[in-house]
Amino acid sequence: MKYPYFLFALVILSPSAGWAGPEKNLFNLAEEPKSPRFEIKDKTWPKEVGEAEICLWHEDKLAALSFGVDDNFGNEIAWWKEQAQRYDFKVTWFVITGRIGSNSQTGTWEQFRELEQLGHGVESHTVTHLHIEDPGWGGPEWDFAKARAAKSETLPPADQIPSGVEWEYREANAQIEANIPGKKVSAVAYPGGKHTKLNDRKIAAKIYRVGRGAGGRSNPVNMTDYLSTNGMSNWHFGEGSTGWNNVRNILDRNLYRGMQYRGWAMIFAHGVSANPELFTRTFAFLEENRKDLWIGLYTEVAKYGQERDTAELKVVASTPEQITLLVEDHMDDSYFDFPLTIKVRVPDDWKTAQAVQSEKSIPANLIKHEGASYALIQAVPDAGLVSLSPKS
Repeated sequence: MKYPYFLFALVILSPSAGWAGPEKNLFNLAEEPKSPRFEIKDKTWPKEVGEAEICLWHEDKLAALSFGVDDNFGNEIAWWKEQAQRYDFKVTWFVITGRIGSNSQTGTWEQFRELEQLGHGVESHTVTHLHIEDPGWGGPEWDFAKARAAKSETLPPADQIPSGVEWEYREANAQIEANIPGKKVSAVAYPGGKHTKLNDRKIAAKIYRVGRGAGGRSNPVNMTDYLSTNGMSNWHFGEGSTGWNNVRNILDRNLYRGMQYRGWAMIFAHGVSANPELFTRTFAFLEENRKDLWIGLYTEVAKYGQERDTAELKVVASTPEQITLLVEDHMDDSYFDFPLTIKVRVPDDWKTAQAVQSEKSIPANLIKHEGASYALIQAVPDAGLVSLSPKS
């Protein structure tokens, strides 16, 4: 059987192929989307050999799910570690840095360092949970001095200390990075409660790559607001209700008018003891739907989404022996380096597949769909040409 031969075919195939932003090296996608970036579809499969597309989610999963813990809860870290190992997922702890080490619930820096080493995430929940004007928590100058006292550093002049919310964001990052070697904070969970009104996404957009609010629902995949992603601290699985906080909405187009179908659910806990049955059901849901879910770290899912939403994929050349691709995006390459999953229709006589990007081997997995052969490859945007071929 002969296969078509394409030379220098310039094909843009991406979920967000209509994205028109001219900027490059974006720090984040800071603007709240006013309209869908692309149409939500079921999984698609290129028909012709040599055609390719960027998958909506990592490894071509149907939807994404992330776990988070707010307010430290150091007394539950051991439980989360055990569940994460048993059910194979990672957790992001959004920590209030000014309280770390105060008591068993606030956790210790040693615990959070270990969590990072295990592949979990530690990100910002600010220094004081925005108790900026509460004397019991201390103001910026007091906390700045406390944070620096251990290093015997001189307190900067007052006019050089960021005030209010900006100080909360920047100082939380400084404390996390000082206590977890090699860590670079990229996410904030905006504190809730009576201080919610003090949050400032414009300031956060200058400091963080992604910000998490509440919202009580999953993120629609084509309208994710990356500086205020939705999160759910109260979620369910359709038991007697099909409302907006039903996690199953991301897997079923028929639920909630399809608005959350193929979306991103971010569930975060404020302690597990109040409702242990909920977590039993949650882990059962993971096991039941693992083949359809990318259970990803919060920051990794946010990376993938922003890369995907600005990406362009070009099929440079295609022959029966090799397919060459180029994937680019508009994000800052110094941070946005998570590989996008690319689905490529390959000749049916390929028994295996290997992929190389800029002379380095990258993951490639050969799969079948309705008798046709496809390769799923993991390629980093802006990291050079990708060559796909059958293994010799």
